[in-house]
Amino acid sequence: MNNLRYLCCIILAALFSATQIYSQSVKESTNANDEFVVTIDKMLSLQAPSRPGEGIHIVEGKTHGFESLSLIISETKPGSGAPPHAHQCEEAHVLLDGIVEYKVGEKTFVAKAPCVVRIPANTIHSFTNIGPKTISVIGVFPKNTENEIDPKPK
Repeated sequence: MNNLRYLCCIILAALFSATQIYSQSVKESTNANDEFVVTIDKMLSLQAPSRPGEGIHIVEGKTHGFESLSLIISETKPGSGAPPHAHQCEEAHVLLDGIVEYKVGEKTFVAKAPCVVRIPANTIHSFTNIGPKTISVIGVFPKNTENEIDPKPK
């Protein structure tokens, strides 16, 4: 019985040691990947002031080493979304889950995930989550700055 107890202690000590080594190597590899991985804590995060229920996380390209790309990840509650606005460049919305009503220019339509929605440059657009749960809309922009939003479209 003592041998079994001794063996269990050795196994537990080995597992603990392996866990510590693995945990440290994960931390080191995460730090080594900082130049390639943008975690949410490194993004500019804010609540959309014009629509309660929509939080956004911005990956401004130039801040994170992109030459011609920026992204916005929304957390959009049911009934919320982006108000009418336009960008000087085209935009793609990646919708992985949910159902969203879009207004792009003069057209109104419903997009069901999974899909990509194309939004032309200088086109007034908005969206509303019409589904029952919070979703994420990923906006992809072919630019490395996020200073081209026109909150008062013509």
